[in-house]
Amino acid sequence: MRPHYYLLATLGMTLAMHDLHAGGPVNNLCGSPTIIAMTSVCMPTSGSTDGATQSYSDACAGDPNDDVWYQFTATNEVAIIEVFGSSGFDAVVEMWIPPCTDQNSVGCADETANGGDEFLVFDDLTVGDDYLIRIYHYQTAIPSTSTFQICVHGPPPNDACDGAQPLTMQPNCVPVNGDAEWATGGFSGIGCQGNFDSNDEVWFSFTATSGDVQITVDGDGNTLSGYDAVVNLFYTSGCSSMSQLSCAHATGKGGTEVLTFQGIVIGNTYHVAVHHAGPDEQQTSTFTICVQELGGGIGIVEAALEASDWSARVPGIGRPAELYLSRAVHGPTEVSVLDATGRWVHQQSFKALAMGTTALDWVPTSAGVYLVRLERNGVSSITRVVAQ
Repeated sequence: MRPHYYLLATLGMTLAMHDLHAGGPVNNLCGSPTIIAMTSVCMPTSGSTDGATQSYSDACAGDPNDDVWYQFTATNEVAIIEVFGSSGFDAVVEMWIPPCTDQNSVGCADETANGGDEFLVFDDLTVGDDYLIRIYHYQTAIPSTSTFQICVHGPPPNDACDGAQPLTMQPNCVPVNGDAEWATGGFSGIGCQGNFDSNDEVWFSFTATSGDVQITVDGDGNTLSGYDAVVNLFYTSGCSSMSQLSCAHATGKGGTEVLTFQGIVIGNTYHVAVHHAGPDEQQTSTFTICVQELGGGIGIVEAALEASDWSARVPGIGRPAELYLSRAVHGPTEVSVLDATGRWVHQQSFKALAMGTTALDWVPTSAGVYLVRLERNGVSSITRVVAQ
């Protein structure tokens, strides 16, 4: 993910611009900019400074002797301007506010050299107002390639709760792709394992078809650059009032977060916010997410686990928990125990599980409700136990 530079400006200020030259490309002058649309995702438009002349001597960086102009109408309070330079073009990007009177740039980007990408992120724009973009080659000499591409877009469609991407709650995990690139964040003061004040969360929603839910977010497994997800489950009332039910952040970069929660209401809508851990931007912004039904009676898929009837019990505090299987499970099987908040408290691997009773290595030390999960070949079943 590219870093975000938020350039906050007082957008009520008046710019004064003077068009000193004519000729060159059609958008050579501030007064005749090329109109581009602000879209929901980046949709690049090709541009060139070939034959362009200087409009204004003042510049935030480099020599603006070949500037060209674009204009867009804000359709979102947040605008991301991206410019992709060709191999010989070192782009400088400025944002201005009309009318074309005296210059007063409200933001500038010049972070890369020839062939690099430049971007600006502005928030607090006025929806419906027009804004100007000035682009030129940094060097005085004519560039060997004068072409570039430009796009103006907003944050992801599910950047806010009221634009949440709907997911379907299903018996098994069916992953859906997610992407937090250019997300801006919104909620604050809600923490999970030391992570507060997200600056890039994206939102999902689902309608409960089961009283228990498991939400799995996979950060792709790369421990160096993978997505480090924090998952938050909310009950919301029209996004105007949010109540955090649970959260999960037990792994690091590239890890898989599993949030399990009991007691949601069938038919109600719930929201999930996913953001990366910590204040720093992620190298990777992509992940997968699924929402899964849980609860007793789901059963284990016969073909995968060779068992269809099992249970778990806790004889008492300080005594090992036990599994009972009506049929043997042949092959490696994982057993996990989660507490009522969805946090892992025990994981254990078996080469196989025999029919009958098997003691676990997990000994509960406190009373409460726990979930025990059996998993083999990606298929899982969960049941609930009570320690008292």
